[in-house]
Amino acid sequence: MKSKTVCIVGLGYVGLPLAEAFSKHLKVIGFDIDKEKVKRLSESNNEENIEFTTDPSEIKQADFILICVPTPVTKSKEPDLRYVKSAAEIVGQHLKKGAIAVLESTIYPGVTEEIVKPILEKESKMKCGIDFYLGYSPERINPGDEEHDLTRITKIVAGLVYKAKELGYHPQVILAGRAINDSMPAHVAEMAIKGLNEVGKVIKGSKVLIMGLTYKENVPDTRESPVKEMVKELMEFNLEVYGYDSLLSKEEIESFDVKALKELNAKDAKMDCVIVAVAHDEFKKTKLEDVKKFMNNKPIIVDVRGMFDEEEAKRKGFCYKRL
Repeated sequence: MKSKTVCIVGLGYVGLPLAEAFSKHLKVIGFDIDKEKVKRLSESNNEENIEFTTDPSEIKQADFILICVPTPVTKSKEPDLRYVKSAAEIVGQHLKKGAIAVLESTIYPGVTEEIVKPILEKESKMKCGIDFYLGYSPERINPGDEEHDLTRITKIVAGLVYKAKELGYHPQVILAGRAINDSMPAHVAEMAIKGLNEVGKVIKGSKVLIMGLTYKENVPDTRESPVKEMVKELMEFNLEVYGYDSLLSKEEIESFDVKALKELNAKDAKMDCVIVAVAHDEFKKTKLEDVKKFMNNKPIIVDVRGMFDEEEAKRKGFCYKRL
């Protein structure tokens, strides 16, 4: 087994940790089309068993190929499989006989057999199950989770709703849960507006700060962040919306159409309402008295993540709301 070679296609937050883990036991080829990323990884690579490359012909050496490319969703919330299809084409063109290809991108049931398999067969001119083999492995990376690393994580199979709809079945319970989750950004914005009303503040022009803009705590990734929809809802009421997240650059914060704050203080503007949207470790260390320093009179906190004690917040003069 030690003489076998593994190729990881896609060196993002899933592929790179897998490449490093496999390199402890096998020879690894890390393939990515991003030249700058590959150059950076090659320059910092101290592992003898890993080779990083943008040359797809290197895939021919691999006995096992893991496809770990992004699978975003479109604006209409449909799965975007262009990266998966492109990766399958590249792998198919350089697939050696007897190799095992495994899709590890986050996809809905059926993609492996109905989309990836035909592409691999077409490009390789070989037959799956005879000349090469194909499988699927649910993603085993949870960014920001130090306790459950890729060797100690429970795998989750997702995308069932999309496939069910394709087959004409509408799983009402799952759809109801999805609808509730999708409505949360608007609900949080409504809580902020109600808070401003309750303390008698003029809605138009009130300053609202969103603490945390990433899609989850302690991870600098904004893809599918619910904060984007939250901002849209707040803007409907002509509020001045600010954003603070130490894990993001000024440009990344401003991409949410908010004004970026470099730090939590009253230097730039005093806030009327603070929405704690993400439970970053940094915010867990923040005290209510520190929050109050950069807020106007009759401050409102919408504590989405339950970071502060409700009774303490009320004692300190906050209008406190939480989910």
